[in-house]
Amino acid sequence: MITYFVTREGQDAIRQKPSVTIGPAADHFEIVLYEEALRRNDWHCGSFIFSDTERLWSSEVTLVSRLWHRLASATAPVHLINHPVRSLKRYGLLRALHESGQNSFDVYRADECRKPRYFPVFLHGERDHKGPVGGLLTDQAALDAALEDLMRRGFPLSLMLITEFCETRSADGLYRKYGVYVIGDRIVPRHLYFSSEWCVKGFRTGIGPNTPESELFAEELAYLHGNPHEKELRKIFELSGIRYGRMDYGMREGRIEVWEINTNPLHMSRDVPPGTPRYDEIFVPFNDWMHAALMELPGAADDEPFWIDPVKPPQEIVVNTRGRSERKIGRRASPPLREQ
Repeated sequence: MITYFVTREGQDAIRQKPSVTIGPAADHFEIVLYEEALRRNDWHCGSFIFSDTERLWSSEVTLVSRLWHRLASATAPVHLINHPVRSLKRYGLLRALHESGQNSFDVYRADECRKPRYFPVFLHGERDHKGPVGGLLTDQAALDAALEDLMRRGFPLSLMLITEFCETRSADGLYRKYGVYVIGDRIVPRHLYFSSEWCVKGFRTGIGPNTPESELFAEELAYLHGNPHEKELRKIFELSGIRYGRMDYGMREGRIEVWEINTNPLHMSRDVPPGTPRYDEIFVPFNDWMHAALMELPGAADDEPFWIDPVKPPQEIVVNTRGRSERKIGRRASPPLREQ
């Protein structure tokens, strides 16, 4: 069994993934909210993916870490992926990559004493994947004004990152965002997005009529089937401690510049309908690669049950007695969350 832990906030991303909810891996895939997992004691042997760890609050991380250790201590064969503490989150990852010389740009917490050495910079929420907050800030005065505006609106600076802008525009005037998955020991390319804008969110953004679509499509296919950066990417994933997730990165002067690793990513853009070349020649092969990689995880096809003590007390059940409400402690009788 593959058990996939996710936050309530991020569950839509995995529940809308046809590559795991439809197909050979679906019968061996269980989605469980962290809040439910902490109260459960019944599990199946196999691999446990701790996803969406960047969205966990500090109080939740402590409880989820206890869940990890209880599963790790079980006598049953289990394989745990993405340690909730040891795997690097966005800030720690980007700092480590900069210090190692992999990334040329640095990142700062908005509430720390260090000031950016290079401008422009941009602001980004540490816990979300919504992209930059505002545009590029060209100097310290502009940055100070933007931070002051956030504080005035009640946004805590402890949740905001300042990232130095890294110029990766190619000679053709386009930015390229590469996306690749790590699934256990497999590196699976997912997409190559093109844009005339520095913040690349869609697979074709702001592309002018003078750019032949056939050339971009051929370049993307060559990337997906060639997996040209696999050796370097494997080292970066090892540094991160992340064994399930999608890395987004760019290329600058032949060197990888990592933007982030999302541990609960979408597999498919909603604006790519079936029957189109992109769906048939990019999504379908990726779907096959994804299923194969998932089923290669240890114990993916195992269904043997085992039990551990829950991290939190069993769910409180409210019992009405003659118009009064009494609270009794007992395990809530509900089946595991499974995709149908």
